[in-house]
Amino acid sequence: RHAAFANDPDHWAYWRRELLAYDSDILPPGPGLVAPRCFGTDGDNIYLEDVSGSRQRVDLAAKHLATWQSTTSITDLPWLTRDQLGQRVSVTSLDWRQMDVNRRVVDLWRRRDELLNRLADLPCVISHGDYDLDNMIARGDETVALDWGTLGIAPVGSDLAYLALSALADPTPY
Repeated sequence: RHAAFANDPDHWAYWRRELLAYDSDILPPGPGLVAPRCFGTDGDNIYLEDVSGSRQRVDLAAKHLATWQSTTSITDLPWLTRDQLGQRVSVTSLDWRQMDVNRRVVDLWRRRDELLNRLADLPCVISHGDYDLDNMIARGDETVALDWGTLGIAPVGSDLAYLALSALADPTPY
């Protein structure tokens, strides 16, 4: 559904965003939240350190995110994502008759345009865009955040909500 937008810097699926992020100075330098060390870029290639380890604890990932977002100014780079949630929702259709879900979920889905408009009125912060536990590696006192392909500007709380949803989906104790 989003492949047609892979070359559009205004779309969240823009394929060069992660490369541009590593060529910029916007990625978090620490302490707390860091990106993998970049050894360099060459054309369409990014050479990153190999980061392995366990998932970061939810509370530390959240704390490190908050520190980065509260100390990083929004910059007007033309390739940063904007309205990622709206872009994803706009091409999603769901046939609720096929699903056994709580009525409140169906009601929220019907109100999605109204809710997206309300989100647009919130203050914005710099956003990882895919702040999922699978992308957060613990390394000492740091959280190494992987996958910067959806880096952008989003309503405050967006990344934290994504982190919370990923924690609820995984029953592994932290």
